[in-house]
Amino acid sequence: MTTDPWARYRALLQDGLDRAVSEIDFGHADLVREQVAASEGGDGLVASIVCLRTAEALGVDARLALPGATSLALLSQMAAVFLSLESKDGGASLSTAWGMPRALNAGDAFFAAAQHAILTDEGEISVQRRLRALSILDDATRDFMDVLNAAGEGAGVKDGERSLLIAALLLAGVYASADDETMSRLKRIGSAWSGLDASGLEDALASDLKSALTA
Repeated sequence: MTTDPWARYRALLQDGLDRAVSEIDFGHADLVREQVAASEGGDGLVASIVCLRTAEALGVDARLALPGATSLALLSQMAAVFLSLESKDGGASLSTAWGMPRALNAGDAFFAAAQHAILTDEGEISVQRRLRALSILDDATRDFMDVLNAAGEGAGVKDGERSLLIAALLLAGVYASADDETMSRLKRIGSAWSGLDASGLEDALASDLKSALTA
């Protein structure tokens, strides 16, 4: 039996997701929680794990970056909802199960929850860094959806995951109070990682990130 090397991070993220959606109290909040409960925990967590791993490599507890990592996981949940609305294979989807208007509202709620996770973080982070994290998230959302739209019918969350890697590293930098030089280095690494295949990215995650980030 293969041991999941990222199990600790997945547990952190699940806790962050559960907490984020538990606070949603609008009319279709049950649909949002149903989506999170039904997710497999594999797709849509790569960027979030990168965020947590990078925060540790920068010398802070991974939990400090959990709001940023959770926001990226919520973006992936949002994409999963919107992609299901475009499914034309005739199979079951969230839009057929919930109805198109309710599913659209649930998808939008995930984006609002992603912003909320950053804005309501109880950690000791300055207003300036909190706003910078929110700006990174907003830019990542636009890029993420552009990639998915360009992929067309049949696209999956994994098609857009690479576009979130830069944001993952930058968010880790924000929560680790990285200086401008380090933030520039993180952006370059994120760009390089965006071109890796799944195996290459897994190797990068398993490598000595601390050395890579300070080289």
